[in-house]
Amino acid sequence: MGFAADKFVSARVQARTETVPVPDLADWFEPGEPPVWVVRGLSANDLVRADAAKDARRRESALVEALQSGAHAEIVRNLQAMLGRSDDVQPDMARRLELLVAGSVEPTCSVELAVRLGEHFPVVFFQLTNTILTLTGRGSDVEKKPSGSTATPASKPPSSSPN
Repeated sequence: MGFAADKFVSARVQARTETVPVPDLADWFEPGEPPVWVVRGLSANDLVRADAAKDARRRESALVEALQSGAHAEIVRNLQAMLGRSDDVQPDMARRLELLVAGSVEPTCSVELAVRLGEHFPVVFFQLTNTILTLTGRGSDVEKKPSGSTATPASKPPSSSPN
């Protein structure tokens, strides 16, 4: 039995989502609204973009170290400030920031929001990004076609009695 490529290509799929309770962020939700964050699994392109952010951070760190070893240290500090970069952002953090931005459904998440969440609510930040990675690993949801079930009896014709 081989792989049914035609069925795979024509299948209706959508990103897997999960609603993650975030009670620690309840103060920033509308009154009466449950404190939840909806995330989704990512595509391969989204993962590559997140990994690219991680790799770019490594390259930036190496460049900064090389430039700081000479007379260019002041230029490097000014350039980093202009780019909004700092020495304390680790490569995995850069990757997770991208994961959260790409994987947030509701609320939508900007880089600024992701950074602030990581700084002030790191456990929530890691919970959300870990959930995104888990969903991504499970792949997309495939829409199942309803099967012709005989478990439910057919309805009877309307009664001819007046009541």
